[in-house]
Amino acid sequence: MLQLEQQVQADEVLAVAYRDVPYSPDGGPGTTIVYEYDSSLLEVDTFQVGTLGNLTTTDTLHLSMIKSDDVQPGQPPYELELKNVFYLGARPINKEGFDLKIQYTRGSQPVEETEDAENFLQLFGLDLFDESGNLANDDIVDKDNTNTINFSTGEVFLPYLNPFMADTLPPNANPALEDALGNKLGTGGNPNLTEAQYQSLSFYNHLQSSNDYQNDSKFQFVVKYSNRSSVINLAFNLIENSEEVTLDGRRLQRGSDYQIDYFSGTLTILNEAALAPGAQLEVKYEQHEFFQLDKKIILGSRAEYKFGKNQQSYIGATALFFSKSSIDEKVRIGKEPIQNFVWDVNTKMSYELDWLTKAIDWLPIIRTDKPSTFNIQGEVAQVRPNPNTANNAELGDRGVAYIDDFEGSRRETNLGVQMNNWSMAAPPVDIGTNLISKNNHKRGFAYWYNPYNRIPTNQIWPNKETSAQAQNDVTDILVLNFNPDSSFAVRDDGADPRDSWGGFMRSLSSGYYDQSESKFLEMWVRGEAGRIHVDLGLISEDLQSGPAEQWTVTIDGQEYPKGWNRLDTEDLPSATSTLGDGLVSEVEDVGIDGWLHTQRDTLDWHPSWDLWSFEPSGTNIDYTHVNGGEGNFNAEGGRYPDTEDLNNNGALDTKNAYFTISVDLSQDDYIAGRTQYNNGSYTGWKLVRVPLTEFDIAGDAGSTVWEKIKFARVWMDEVDTTTILQIATLDLVGNDWQESGETGIFSSYDREEIPAD
Repeated sequence: MLQLEQQVQADEVLAVAYRDVPYSPDGGPGTTIVYEYDSSLLEVDTFQVGTLGNLTTTDTLHLSMIKSDDVQPGQPPYELELKNVFYLGARPINKEGFDLKIQYTRGSQPVEETEDAENFLQLFGLDLFDESGNLANDDIVDKDNTNTINFSTGEVFLPYLNPFMADTLPPNANPALEDALGNKLGTGGNPNLTEAQYQSLSFYNHLQSSNDYQNDSKFQFVVKYSNRSSVINLAFNLIENSEEVTLDGRRLQRGSDYQIDYFSGTLTILNEAALAPGAQLEVKYEQHEFFQLDKKIILGSRAEYKFGKNQQSYIGATALFFSKSSIDEKVRIGKEPIQNFVWDVNTKMSYELDWLTKAIDWLPIIRTDKPSTFNIQGEVAQVRPNPNTANNAELGDRGVAYIDDFEGSRRETNLGVQMNNWSMAAPPVDIGTNLISKNNHKRGFAYWYNPYNRIPTNQIWPNKETSAQAQNDVTDILVLNFNPDSSFAVRDDGADPRDSWGGFMRSLSSGYYDQSESKFLEMWVRGEAGRIHVDLGLISEDLQSGPAEQWTVTIDGQEYPKGWNRLDTEDLPSATSTLGDGLVSEVEDVGIDGWLHTQRDTLDWHPSWDLWSFEPSGTNIDYTHVNGGEGNFNAEGGRYPDTEDLNNNGALDTKNAYFTISVDLSQDDYIAGRTQYNNGSYTGWKLVRVPLTEFDIAGDAGSTVWEKIKFARVWMDEVDTTTILQIATLDLVGNDWQESGETGIFSSYDREEIPAD
């Protein structure tokens, strides 16, 4: 078996080219061809897909793809994936102290045994022997079985090809087929899974419903181990010389036993004894507080009045005040705003009693050498604490704190409103199909921009606290200007402008892909006409809508194919790279289509729309051609090629498998609130909130999952004339709280007027 030493990323493709070679047991020239076998043991040469040798630039290398960039259950590459090998999170792993448990969850707390008290280690073939090597179960993972655990690579191998699926032997299967444990093989499943409740079907098949996924069986490996690592990440911004590193109670010395970077908080162990198994290494340190957002006030005063002979008597008073505020309106337990007031009054009175001194001196034999005095002292103090000043009138002005405010745990994926992140939208497909009805013939002219002068934040959220110091007094918005009358369908065929469409799209980085925990799409928008569509998932980058939209252009004396199913880019091939050099020359600066703007509209394409021009001066700034790609060589970012390849993977992504929702801006559906000025008038801005459960699917339904949100697209239709849509925020919203078990899905929610933020 060959194993890659480098991890393959989720969005990378892995392919292999190979050929069968003669085999000889003695290592010499052989005459026997090694073949693959199918389930009926018939000899078939299944993988002879190409010829390897001395390849030249004119040769075609045939590759067999074994991993796609979108591996989903039910797809051909998924069948090639080993589903019984799992990485434990580190390598190498020390065998000493290693322990592994398998826990089962299905809408309840994790358990380690079946209802019949059978340990899941035994059920999945990881507990066959006891610690003495006898064939008996002891509910402990078999650490000495090298066929199931590889400590050097940090992997566990379950002895069934499909361990989370029950095994059934088909009638025509060859009875000679057995697994590693001698069990007869049918589907390659787990023969111990006799009860359907312990199958995890989502591991092998794509489940359409989120409820199906929630109710499916889930297993997790709980692993305890140690591995050698000489680098320990402590915390950011440590206090210099505050660390105390001890090994088995003995303090280690910096420089000889360890090195430390106080800024990054990285501790590097140099003493080999500290890396040995069983070593008791303890690290103590102090950290600078990076941000101090809460305001603290400490005030104190002391007054004292002295009187009497020699000023030996006095009356004094002390007052101390401490206050700590919180920037959170809903404070959490342990973070409450507090106020403490301490007052103290004390006195001391001292008098010299001359008469007493004289009286004592009258006594025989006694003679005083110091005057007699009378002293009295007293003190009264009180502490008046208020451990929580966040009072609530409904609770009798008692302090209130929250275990969790459910807002601090709000998780947002900001799709962004910066115009440079968005490009012209590719034609969308119809819901439930892969057909394009909103084609380029119906595309209307659309341009989008951020106003050169940013919008005052209080025009959107009037009561939001803002300041220039906090840099939140102005905000960027994204403006979409859409003209439906400019489409070929309206201009040449007299079609209804409401059927025209236009918009923009963008690719998302890998950190955005998994939106399975998100619950809502939220947008703050301003606009009352038209229908806005939001698409999320795998979206084709091809700006053309069919094979008729292909053409050839001549640039600098060379012909280049353009159009449908071709990667259109300004970056022309060079002598060293067929993908270009990543930069644009003035010769290449003709836009994605390769046509000059003076050429005639043809093939349902508008070369004139691609012309760039923008002058940010004057009171009426013209943004009409701010998105153009032709002639933007000297514009900001113009030295980089305009291209259909939005995710920069060097290929044209043409797959459509995405979630889609439509919101009619003239209706109140999905409108969760509107903002108002203090006088009660509306700002025109409204919050659109759409549950993700109400999204439809367009394109390939089998590949449409919330874990693969690689592109986003926003487009409009259903408008009669030129329309402007303003967008302040565009977010996918979830919560750090996790659902447990079955949950109800609410399709309706309260709408409210939002006078504040």
